[in-house]
Amino acid sequence: MALGNANTAAQARGKNQAVKIKKYKERNPDVFSLAASRLESSPACSVRNDRLTYTIYHNGSNNLPAVGNLVYTSLPLVSSNLSSDGHYKIVVSGTYYSINTDNNGLIRRVDAC
Repeated sequence: MALGNANTAAQARGKNQAVKIKKYKERNPDVFSLAASRLESSPACSVRNDRLTYTIYHNGSNNLPAVGNLVYTSLPLVSSNLSSDGHYKIVVSGTYYSINTDNNGLIRRVDAC
């Protein structure tokens, strides 16, 4: 078998075709989701723990959101999904907190319950 024939056979089997690699964009790699109460008008520590049936998201660097992080009510993290002014009760690693957000979703306070 001649070398030319081997190349022809490889080409016939599709071995010399370009390989297409699909890149999948990671979806929101820096997002944390939290079990939360509904949005309350006052500090939320008094909300019963079994009422943490909502999910909110924040863009911080740890599970526990910090002052200055943004809170979103759904994905994707776009301005139309920012939280309104109010308070949420959240749970992080078994500890309960009340967080206060302004009308632009910015966290103003994080208080342990």
